[in-house]
Amino acid sequence: MNIPSLIYAGDTTEWTDSLSDYLASDGYTLQYSLSGKDKRYEITGVADGADFDFTITAAVSILYIPGWYNWQAYVTKGAVRYTVGIGRLEIKTNIATAVGAQEGRSVAQITVDNLETIIKNKSTEGYESLAIGTANGTSKQVTKMSWPDIISAYNFWRKELEREQDAVKIAGGGTGRKILSQFNPY
Repeated sequence: MNIPSLIYAGDTTEWTDSLSDYLASDGYTLQYSLSGKDKRYEITGVADGADFDFTITAAVSILYIPGWYNWQAYVTKGAVRYTVGIGRLEIKTNIATAVGAQEGRSVAQITVDNLETIIKNKSTEGYESLAIGTANGTSKQVTKMSWPDIISAYNFWRKELEREQDAVKIAGGGTGRKILSQFNPY
């Protein structure tokens, strides 16, 4: 299946799928169902000979809610329906078409920034109140963290942030962190 793994809301997205067992020219229809936390979308292919062409117009995708979506591709012909693929994709905010300012930092970056502020304040009593990012993207109010807890949380979230930054570098054609080695002939 050739559906992109990343779609920007407000951009046109196009792809073509070819299925040797289910040809458009034999009367099959290919559709994708996208299911996210709060929203569901249906995308139907257009027959192009034996293939299926897909176009999500900018006017349609601008209405898409950013987030992660599971997708399922299926063909139909009359009363027959077969699942032909499953996967996951992300819909991201298009900053050129977004309304208002957008927070560009991830949960990991926000949490590292908050923890660094605490550490810089050098409080010997811990911290009275702090919002910590959680794995599902929300924040949790924490009260009275000890220094070992603060350092442990900082180390965890710093590693998460490094993983995110490496993934961005790799997606852009670069490499992640360097792994150095040394050859000792003796």
